Amino acid sequence: MIPFLVFMIGCGKGESTDPSIVDLFARLDQNGSLSDSEIDAVGRFMDQYHRQTTLHCDEIWRRRSSDGLKFTGPGERVLQGASVADVVVGADGIHTMVYNDTRPGRLMELLRTEPTRFWKQGLLGFGGIGLSRLEAGGIRELDLNLNLDHIQEAVDPDLGIRADGSWRLVWFGVEPKQMNAEQHGPLASAKPHHFYRTTSLDLGEFPQPQVAVASSEGSSGGSDPTVLDLEGGGEILYVGPLDHTAMGWLSGDGKEWPSTASPSIDSRVYAATPDVVREPGGAYRMYYMVNGQPGRFGLSKSEDGRLWGPEQLVMEDRDAFNISVAVDLGGTWWAYYNRTDADCLSKWGAKRVLPTEG
Repeated sequence: MIPFLVFMIGCGKGESTDPSIVDLFARLDQNGSLSDSEIDAVGRFMDQYHRQTTLHCDEIWRRRSSDGLKFTGPGERVLQGASVADVVVGADGIHTMVYNDTRPGRLMELLRTEPTRFWKQGLLGFGGIGLSRLEAGGIRELDLNLNLDHIQEAVDPDLGIRADGSWRLVWFGVEPKQMNAEQHGPLASAKPHHFYRTTSLDLGEFPQPQVAVASSEGSSGGSDPTVLDLEGGGEILYVGPLDHTAMGWLSGDGKEWPSTASPSIDSRVYAATPDVVREPGGAYRMYYMVNGQPGRFGLSKSEDGRLWGPEQLVMEDRDAFNISVAVDLGGTWWAYYNRTDADCLSKWGAKRVLPTEG
């Protein structure tokens, strides 16, 4: 989950009389574009936003491990202006990442030149999904089309390859009508929180997504979904953080979901930003940032994807947050996580705030 920071969206006495960013996004959603004056108003908001939040300064880093039980070493930087990455390693050995595209200037650039992209990827630069592959020649950014009905803060994406070879993409989406007019951040949006799911054989082109889970659990409704593929084609969609433990919704085939029901599984794992993965041998792992303990990353194991064992510490790094883990065909485990770019913070005058959960 992107670190949640309270950020007032409305205008107080003596401040700008610009429309709120929620109203501007609603106009964009209705009209398909904004006028020059409205784009200027968005620009003034984004300038303030970049000075009061740090998301645009997030970077994706990674470390490797021979067994996935300890991730040590200095790590390597993979991508700037990106947060909450999820990674899949394909049979070809290529690492494919989805992430929150938080690059400064991205939202304003697209408002002026290509606003249709917001219906393809969400509000890029503010809450939208990026897609990239790490290939021999470097990182290649891919086109992505989610075929959205409405623009969204589309965040915390989770990517997977199903048994039939199709790509599955799940994320937390907030449409303008759900945004909080007083506070910024997807977690502050009205409940239920909607977790979207779509699948396609084409990595870049997905059919219109459906709401798999509408969660009103806990004090927030949750964020950061992750999907576990079970034997026989079933799936469990876990959501965290929900005050303390990650909760799960079960689908027998990955297509039909009890979307408005309460979760059927309590992992009893104190997981923020959970990420579930299947071991090559058939058992399951859940990696996570330990809820309420920034810089501490844990692992719990399961034989059935429902009952999870005790926490094992896999990484400690006070400057790191969020985590996604994948294993390649050679048996190497890869942990992708976030750090904050200090030079970016200095440029914008923003202050580093360690993410906390729960």
